[in-house]
Amino acid sequence: MAIGAPAEMIKAATRPSPTRPVVAAGQEAVIAGAGVRVRELSSVESRMRLAWQDGMLIFNGGSLAEVVAEFNRYNRRQLVIEDSRLARLRIGGYFKATNLAALVDVLEHGFGVQVVADGEQLLLKGRVDSAPK
Repeated sequence: MAIGAPAEMIKAATRPSPTRPVVAAGQEAVIAGAGVRVRELSSVESRMRLAWQDGMLIFNGGSLAEVVAEFNRYNRRQLVIEDSRLARLRIGGYFKATNLAALVDVLEHGFGVQVVADGEQLLLKGRVDSAPK
């Protein structure tokens, strides 16, 4: 698949360009400034990126802010990070996208995060071990 700016792609339909980046299965294109970089994805990266097709989310050390954003895309009940220090926590795991209970269990028991239900929100308030003494 050739990629480029919309105006360039319209022109490309009538006259192909040998300099236009082409992306194949197992690759990704990253736009940086005026250029495009194409790189190979490992089989693990490919599986992680396609897990959503099976209703799964895979995290490999992403920040809690990223994890929350992904879960919130799939759920009516929303996670809200109330303590900004939590946003930097690194999370890894394989979760069903609609299984908030599994994520909450990991956060509470694995990371000591306080989770408080408030209507349609689950408030992530802070780590139990970071409470003032």
